[in-house]
Amino acid sequence: MRDPWLNCEVKNKLAKIILLINRKGWGAAQVAMDVLILRFSNFTASRTQALAASRLKRWGVARTNWLKLNPTSLKLREIELFAESLVRTKDWAMAARLIEQARGSAYDSVTLELQLAEALWRLDDADGFNAARERAIGLLGNKSPGAVSLIRNENQVTDIPSRLALLKQVELYLEEIKSEAETVEVLDAEPRAYMFWNSGFESAPALVRACHNQANAVYGQELVSLSQANLSQYAELGKHLNRVAKLWPAQYSDVLRVKLMASRGGVWLDSTIFTTENSLHQEKYQGGDFFVFNYNGPRIANWFMVSKAGSYQARMLYAAMNAYWRHNKRLKNYFVFHDMFEVLYHLDPKFKAEFDRSSHIHASPFLRAQSKMLFTECSLATFNDSLNEAPLQKLTYKPGKKPHGKGTLYQQLCQRA
Repeated sequence: MRDPWLNCEVKNKLAKIILLINRKGWGAAQVAMDVLILRFSNFTASRTQALAASRLKRWGVARTNWLKLNPTSLKLREIELFAESLVRTKDWAMAARLIEQARGSAYDSVTLELQLAEALWRLDDADGFNAARERAIGLLGNKSPGAVSLIRNENQVTDIPSRLALLKQVELYLEEIKSEAETVEVLDAEPRAYMFWNSGFESAPALVRACHNQANAVYGQELVSLSQANLSQYAELGKHLNRVAKLWPAQYSDVLRVKLMASRGGVWLDSTIFTTENSLHQEKYQGGDFFVFNYNGPRIANWFMVSKAGSYQARMLYAAMNAYWRHNKRLKNYFVFHDMFEVLYHLDPKFKAEFDRSSHIHASPFLRAQSKMLFTECSLATFNDSLNEAPLQKLTYKPGKKPHGKGTLYQQLCQRA
């Protein structure tokens, strides 16, 4: 009789559990408990379910359960979670009513005012939006210029509380970041393009191999294919990042890319970028020392970068991410790199000035293939037409439950691996 513990599905589940424990520490027990609470919802109170769903960020379930409760019986943190569930499920009018009623009941909170500001912004209430932001600033314990700038930023008004929490932390070690940025070794090296797959591209998923093959065809000898086997030839990262590499490989890659851009310059391409242009020789990316696509103001995409060696922004980003992992044992937000960029923009006038005068190109056209074509029956000719408009496209090798079989662009690209 076959040992069930050798079953691949069981082994994969065990691996996920072990990874969760390593990532969350004792917090993994809370995650497991929250999952059980929601699974056996018939035996738990609505308040318990609402808190569990909020911690798991299952906002639809959280909203359903919060609505069963009397808001006047809730504590401040519970009101904040209730409001967030409404904002995240796009029930902005109800979120605004809840917060305004809570404020009338003497609940004062920066988080609530910022949630109200987002809800009113969504509802096109400009006066209410601005008033909520000013009330949030008035409630700040430390009205630092960076915090005030972040809240008043017209280009980004969503999910400000998480960015504000990171800003407060970074303020404490900003001088440490600036000092480290000054010590980054800048090499007199020929600019190259870099792609990275930790275990080597020969073992990568088919779509990643297809993107890598295409980049090889476009860049030729100017492309450096990085893996753990040759990484030390190009970048030395601190030993404290070894744990990050094992538990949060995407965040490890975030540190790696800005170290390469700071020290060597050139182009960074995520392993799922399909490109028809050699970006090393494109003037449109040369408006400053450092280029990334952006969405709105300093909210950026980091899957593609062009940098000059020694770029101030690249050095500061590397030093900031390095410092983050020295001061944090756990990942608090998957998009910490993107938030860090915004935080530095509001804390460091030189960083802000360099970004403001760099080339700004919206990221959306370069995501069109992923959002509109990749998991549909799409011809390669149609895909090539999109590349004529936006000559690099950020794809994904993780289809999830989306169709990716015969006839889909995903399947056709995988066949080119």
